[in-house]
Amino acid sequence: MKTAEEMRYALLSTVVAVAAGLALFPVALTHGSDVLVWAFAGWLVATLIGVFCGTSLTAVHGNPGSGFLWLFGSFMAARVVALLAGLGIAQWHDPAAAWAYLAGLGAAWLATQAFEMIWFARRTARATRSDETVGCSR
Repeated sequence: MKTAEEMRYALLSTVVAVAAGLALFPVALTHGSDVLVWAFAGWLVATLIGVFCGTSLTAVHGNPGSGFLWLFGSFMAARVVALLAGLGIAQWHDPAAAWAYLAGLGAAWLATQAFEMIWFARRTARATRSDETVGCSR
């Protein structure tokens, strides 16, 4: 069962990815429906992987022996595989489709990755401050 913090992360990460997708939409729309479909495919792949991976990392972050770094590395590998697989399929379809896929993937990946870094930096800072507070009061 997901905790409130995991659900909050998933929701906010999705909102950030949707905002990135909406920013990409007008540009992709001007190049035709085929480009729009490939841009959406790239965006969807990166959004699903980004939200799932970040939510999973939220569940284990800060727990001793949780395998956080192993999960982080695995999820980065999954992102690379998704990039290469989708890019290969799009390139096989049409070189313009490959650029559209890459644009959609990049928009969502940058947004979810930036959100993930900020989320964990703030979470670590909060944990550090509370540790220092506990240490000072003793």
